[in-house]
Amino acid sequence: MEDETEGADETGGGLLGENTGETIVEQEVGAVADFVTECIFLITAWVQANILTLTSVWQIAALAGTLTLGLLVRRSFKRFLDQLSSERALGPILQRLLRTVAAISLPVCWVIGLWIAGGVFQAFGLPISLMRLGSSLLVAFVVIRLAAAFIPSAYWSGVFAWVAWSVAALNSVGVLDPVIAWMQVTGFDIGGVNINMWAVGKGLMLTALLIWLASALTEAAVRRLEANQSMSAAMRLLVAKILRMVLIFIACINGLTAVGVDLTEFAVF
Repeated sequence: MEDETEGADETGGGLLGENTGETIVEQEVGAVADFVTECIFLITAWVQANILTLTSVWQIAALAGTLTLGLLVRRSFKRFLDQLSSERALGPILQRLLRTVAAISLPVCWVIGLWIAGGVFQAFGLPISLMRLGSSLLVAFVVIRLAAAFIPSAYWSGVFAWVAWSVAALNSVGVLDPVIAWMQVTGFDIGGVNINMWAVGKGLMLTALLIWLASALTEAAVRRLEANQSMSAAMRLLVAKILRMVLIFIACINGLTAVGVDLTEFAVF
């Protein structure tokens, strides 16, 4: 009976945690709550140290000045890009990219001005926290617009926009590094390989990007094959399917490698 009681106590101790009296779920929830509290504290400290100060006046002036400069030069910049995109020698992909940049010429000019102003501020030892906030949000907007021009799916375009805005918001208030550090230590072990949230996130993003590139390359190859009249329609379809399968397989392999899975463990020979 005593042995059974001790075994029950050990089992209960495993469920409740070591000498804490808390369940595993309570411990995990507490860890997440502590992390969220730390992020809120960092954001509050950032606001007090970078916005509620006199030095922020210079940064606000730089933001206004670069915006004014962007308004002045955006028409010339847009006209230059429109003329450049009309060159057929550049190819359809580069033409679409230039037309998209021309459509958002003001944010592009503004963020370039902020980068230059930020370099000047850093050279004089002045803070650039507000300018980093503005440039991060502008870069996220530009990247989202560029990605939307090349991602045909509205769903994946929305997912990319959500991720980009989240990264920009975290980076702008200086908590991106703590979040990445938390993701790097949060995970589990499988067969001696540590799988953490950061590795999984990188792997998913890399795999999605490579699958999109594989689809784009396959579509380009299909158009070239359709122009080849010496090949039968069935052979063209077979080559296109094989090419798509090979490229998607390579994308998935690279995604698993990015996560940290050692594929040599699965080698037969």
